Amino acid sequence: MIQVKISEGKYTPKKKNISVKDVYIRDRFLTDDEGTDVLGEINDALPDGVERFSFKLSFEIPDDEE
Repeated sequence: MIQVKISEGKYTPKKKNISVKDVYIRDRFLTDDEGTDVLGEINDALPDGVERFSFKLSFEIPDDEE
């Protein structure tokens, strides 16, 4: 699932946040539950001119795993 949120600038510049949830890595593609590649949706949500970005991955892991 992809969610796009735009926050208006108050004391900081206006931002566009793109959240991607519950995706899979299959055959080197990011896919949703139906197997559809979600990178096209992410690309469409990027502001004009943005070609490079960073992202963070979060995972739930068992308590005994480091």
